[in-house]
Amino acid sequence: ASGLTQRRVVDGGSGFASQNDRRLHFGLGTREWVDRLVINWPSGEQQIVTRPPIDRIITITEPARVTP
Repeated sequence: ASGLTQRRVVDGGSGFASQNDRRLHFGLGTREWVDRLVINWPSGEQQIVTRPPIDRIITITEPARVTP
């Protein structure tokens, strides 16, 4: 938003019987919206979410791959 670019990586976990929090938090400062989210999934697919809601937790799931 307004020239601000942020990047976060989800790590599935590290260590024996452990798991990291998979939620990502982005601070916007005084900005009132996000232009878009660009998600690069482990499958190699890229998903773009335009103008996602702010000030809340949103759940984004990797789209199912369609194989011929």
